[in-house]
Amino acid sequence: MKETMILAIMALFAGVSILVGIVLFLRRWRGSGNLSMPTGAIAEAEVLVACGRKAEAIALLEGALRANPARRDIAHKLRELKRD
Repeated sequence: MKETMILAIMALFAGVSILVGIVLFLRRWRGSGNLSMPTGAIAEAEVLVACGRKAEAIALLEGALRANPARRDIAHKLRELKRD
């Protein structure tokens, strides 16, 4: 029982570490000019939601939509997050 609990905690920690790494990677990649802001914002928002940071994801998408209001995919993702 004790070993199972330890393994579960370790797996949870590993999963969170991977998600944080993905967020940091996307931020650095977007900042280097290899990824456009709107596309990167959608991917980063999905990672933030997976990490339980939905409010930050919504704020990120709102900023991306202000920067590029013609992007329907960003607007769709934003409506989807606000609806849930």
